[in-house]
Amino acid sequence: MPSLEKLIYIPHGRVNEHPLTMVLMVDGEAFGKYKKDHSIPLAEVVDSFDVLKYENPGTAGLLNKPSYQELNDVFGTTDEYKIVEYMLEYGTLSGHVRSS
Repeated sequence: MPSLEKLIYIPHGRVNEHPLTMVLMVDGEAFGKYKKDHSIPLAEVVDSFDVLKYENPGTAGLLNKPSYQELNDVFGTTDEYKIVEYMLEYGTLSGHVRSS
């Protein structure tokens, strides 16, 4: 059973706005392998291709799906595959996700 962790990406350079904190759920072990070997299929690394965001600044609170405009503003695209690749490259792990 994979150990889900939050992968966090906070974009820089958003003037006069609180930064959006983007979140992707990943298998922590597979993510570590992917960082060394990009030939590992993304589907083995991510729990889903759904990118989420925290509603308030920081890395706690409610997670919601960002708008297409927010995705485009942060990543320059709304293509989920490209966004996931970008987050895997530049994001940081933020801890285990509690299971219910």
